[in-house]
Amino acid sequence: MDSKGLVFVALDGMGKKDACGFVGKITSLSNPYAGILAGFKIHDLWDQESPKVLNDLECAGAGGDVWVDLKLHDVPQTVQLRARAVRYANARFLTVHALGGIEMMKRAVESGPNILAITILTSHTESEVRNRFRREAHEVVTELAYEAKQAGVWGVVCSAHEVGVLASNPDLKGLKFVVPGNRLAGKDATDQNQKRVNTPKAAFESGADYIVVGSELTKAADPVAVLKRIVNEIVEVPNKKGVVQ
Repeated sequence: MDSKGLVFVALDGMGKKDACGFVGKITSLSNPYAGILAGFKIHDLWDQESPKVLNDLECAGAGGDVWVDLKLHDVPQTVQLRARAVRYANARFLTVHALGGIEMMKRAVESGPNILAITILTSHTESEVRNRFRREAHEVVTELAYEAKQAGVWGVVCSAHEVGVLASNPDLKGLKFVVPGNRLAGKDATDQNQKRVNTPKAAFESGADYIVVGSELTKAADPVAVLKRIVNEIVEVPNKKGVVQ
């Protein structure tokens, strides 16, 4: 994997003006850590502003690396049509739920941009997953990731608690593993929506290819300083040394 582009930034809850301002600041040539950025994830901005917001973000500095996080889960034909619309808007990534099944994911792959399949949301605790599926979270996530691989998706989204199991599974070779719910070492998990969380360092040590970071960056008084801390954590991981040249 490329030594650069390891962190997706979630622009959740930001209006277009604030989002574009943030993207411009964090991708500025004056930011020595901008090379760590893989792209920007949106969902409510898409809903508020329509697909044209991708052009605004591109002009602000996001380039074409926008991930539209619609988490599609519907009958295959409906997902196919929506995936096609996202592709026409020139997004680079789109999420669907792996729980929608292989055929649904295949239709998305055929019609959309790079497809990321959501396994089990990080908002669910381990006990909630056991109660619903009658199995451990890593077992459910592995099965969903295997179906996603069969469907031909680009990658899967999973928590840091399960990524190690997936990354070490030879049947899943070739998939990209994207881990949300990351907190810097020593930081409290103030976002109550995220339950199965860990640090960027732990995620990469376990086998993540990319991580997603949200409010810790977007709500920071100095996001560049926070990005520096993330970089400092990542470079401690043996196979991620030399992240920033």
